[in-house]
Amino acid sequence: MHQWRLVRSRACLGPLAVVLLATVSGCDAPPRPSGAVWPGHRYEHAVSRPASMSAGPTLGSHALVAQEQDFGSSPARTPPIDTLASGSWFLLFHGGYAANAAAPSDNFGNAWDALGAPVAYQGYDGTYDVKAWLARSGRGGAGQVVSLPKVGVPAGELTMPFLELRHVTRLADMAQTYARAAPLVESGEVVTDGPALLIALWWGDGYVLDNHADPEDGFEPVESVLALPPNSAVQCVVAWRRVDRAGRWRVGWKQRPKQGAVLWLLAFAGDAQAGAGAPR
Repeated sequence: MHQWRLVRSRACLGPLAVVLLATVSGCDAPPRPSGAVWPGHRYEHAVSRPASMSAGPTLGSHALVAQEQDFGSSPARTPPIDTLASGSWFLLFHGGYAANAAAPSDNFGNAWDALGAPVAYQGYDGTYDVKAWLARSGRGGAGQVVSLPKVGVPAGELTMPFLELRHVTRLADMAQTYARAAPLVESGEVVTDGPALLIALWWGDGYVLDNHADPEDGFEPVESVLALPPNSAVQCVVAWRRVDRAGRWRVGWKQRPKQGAVLWLLAFAGDAQAGAGAPR
């Protein structure tokens, strides 16, 4: 995360310094690492998954774009991925400046609805937040791209993962929590009544460039931004798990340095008569 001057000015005020910084000596700033090199001041990753015969809820194609602070551009666009022509749901998260509050759009004309309220990062006076968007029963195809206008702070940092959710018909449950700084943080609990696709997200709030966050409890990471560039960016990890039965589910995250984290856990279910295939 960016905005070092604001953080430093508050470093003597109490617990906030513990949340935002790995180490503090008095009120002096710790040394910062040099940061990762992002060509063009942006990071992109994309995976297109072929259609499969699996009947149960599962993760499809996915992509992520991240922009370095002061070098961002508008609109932010995910790299293209190949998605199913119909039936998939689409999930988008946007971490960055709260002023960039416009709704996303995509090149297949899907309707995007806000999923819950934005969650503001603690310790930044409301400057940054994370927003979630969902497109139900959408249209897709080759080269699907999601765009987000950055009307408030076009050059600001941003991280935006985009996921295709296949063979799902409903959002069964969702837990959103803000974990305090600790080496191990845990999401809230979701409850499923049968086979489900679980999607977990970790958004660290620390002012650090070198981040580590590993999901536990059978979750597999598929997108991440952890090694940040010199001007900083928004750290994030996306992970998933497929379950084949009803149950109560959580996900733990081992992280270093310890920092506060915005956590989501979402459970997507399919038709009651559909099987889950091989669980993950």
